[in-house]
Amino acid sequence: KAWDNRIGCAVSYRIMEELKQIEHPNIFIGGGTTQEEVGTRGAKTLGYLANADIGFSIDVGIADDVHGQVKEGIVLGKGPELCVMDSHTISNRKLLKFAVQVAEECKIPYQVSIMKHGGTDASEFQHVRSGMPVLLVNVPSRYAHTPTSMIHYDDYVNTIRLMVELIR
Repeated sequence: KAWDNRIGCAVSYRIMEELKQIEHPNIFIGGGTTQEEVGTRGAKTLGYLANADIGFSIDVGIADDVHGQVKEGIVLGKGPELCVMDSHTISNRKLLKFAVQVAEECKIPYQVSIMKHGGTDASEFQHVRSGMPVLLVNVPSRYAHTPTSMIHYDDYVNTIRLMVELIR
């Protein structure tokens, strides 16, 4: 139940597990925050303490399908969402382009989205200290914000794969 945002924490944990096993030049700080829905208060603290060069907000996105029926939009099972913007944040254009390039090179399915309503922790990451470029990466979720929300396992796995490749 309630994948928002338990799945973001699970993805972050799995990224750390995967990165321990490979050589890469970067430092990844994974964290779970509180109170995103009521003002992104935890993200402000995390962003300030991490003082990172780049920020990723790993959250759930809103799938547009109903039992796989959709004319256009985000569909479960078609890969993580690379979100261009939400109502508070515009993803860094170069970082978004790089994520698309990495996904295509690694044959990781992805979807590009715009969140018309709501925001994510990325909005705080953009504003702490001197700010940082951010990218919104979402695991599509059907019936988000309900106790019956659904995700597709392949989207979860591909979000981890994409994030590990981006960091590597």
